[in-house]
Amino acid sequence: MNHLLPDMLMIAVPLWVERYRPFSFDERQKLINEINQSDFCYRMEHLLHKTEGKTAQAFNDLARSLALLSFVPGGITFMGTKWETKEPSHVEATVDGFENR
Repeated sequence: MNHLLPDMLMIAVPLWVERYRPFSFDERQKLINEINQSDFCYRMEHLLHKTEGKTAQAFNDLARSLALLSFVPGGITFMGTKWETKEPSHVEATVDGFENR
């Protein structure tokens, strides 16, 4: 696993959160429902194995998905980081007991 991935996500996910913050609950829910699990897993293979020409798209898909899922009550935990976005403008990431606000 790429040890830089969590650090890169700490930058990318909040940017995607701000992109989706103006969306209504229903708009975000529709995007969450469109996340296809098998397609998502296939793209993560490109990220893990650094497939030429597909790694950047896989990273952006991951960051986008984490951002969208952070709006769900309770958030989402990925690689030891819990992502949770609370309205109106609060993004929280907890890594192994440390909080970043």
